[in-house]
Amino acid sequence: MHAVRRIDFAACSDVGLIRRRNEDVFAADAEHGFMVLADGMGGHGGGDIAASITVHVVSEGLRGMMAEAAHVNDLVGQAFDLVDRANAAVIEMAATDLQLAEMGCTLVFMAFHGDDAVCVNV
Repeated sequence: MHAVRRIDFAACSDVGLIRRRNEDVFAADAEHGFMVLADGMGGHGGGDIAASITVHVVSEGLRGMMAEAAHVNDLVGQAFDLVDRANAAVIEMAATDLQLAEMGCTLVFMAFHGDDAVCVNV
């Protein structure tokens, strides 16, 4: 008999002492077993937009991946693909407006599969 595992998700964000705007964006999906956090690069225009795009792209990708993954190893290679897709979406948006030309964000996400997890930090 296997023990039932429970993972509680919680998030808190603070603008900090230097910036005027908080550019943190996060998502947690307990049903599909993942958490995503992106933080816009302060000092560059559009960091909040880059973070929003990134969290959206990664979250949507993880929902599909988690539903189809038979083993945690299925997620590893696909995780790199998600990072590439999010990066491409940010670059595409940045090309539409000179004020967004240098936008970017950090990214961390964790996906749980059974007793295993995949963690990505960019």
